Amino acid sequence: MEQAFPKGTPKQDQMTRKKDRTTAKAKTKKLSNKKNRYYYKSKDTMRVITAKNFQLMIRLRDTGNGGHCISCGRYITWNSNCNAGHYIPGRRNALLLNEANCHSQCIHCNKVLSGNVAEYRVNLIKKVGLEKVLELESKKNDVVQIKKETFVTLNKYFLGEIKRLKKELGIR
Repeated sequence: MEQAFPKGTPKQDQMTRKKDRTTAKAKTKKLSNKKNRYYYKSKDTMRVITAKNFQLMIRLRDTGNGGHCISCGRYITWNSNCNAGHYIPGRRNALLLNEANCHSQCIHCNKVLSGNVAEYRVNLIKKVGLEKVLELESKKNDVVQIKKETFVTLNKYFLGEIKRLKKELGIR
């Protein structure tokens, strides 16, 4: 089968150059996607993804094969009646992704009783010590700006921890 335009004509050269540019763009885009799957995600999207993975990691850490609510002591499992409840709440504060500030809580304590903070504090002191609790309380009003790259790095860490915990607990 013959080419539509003879080789070496201006029209053929123009078509070849256009094809080469298109192929190069596709290869570049494909490489950048493989390099970092979060490349095209916004900062807010990365914050949500990282928060979800953080909460899953906390639930697995505290109640992998069944555990107890940090506030009321009720038996909970990681996948059904469990939340990752923050001792110091707040979406913009420095303690949002702090592992010492977040523990497994039953849905009733976290949602209905707004964290059941009085009981949470008592049991948190037993779990991590008074010094750590006072340190968390001192950071209550701190606000930090987290960059997208930091969310990506934290997300990778949380995914690794989730994988390790699931393997350790025998969860698929």
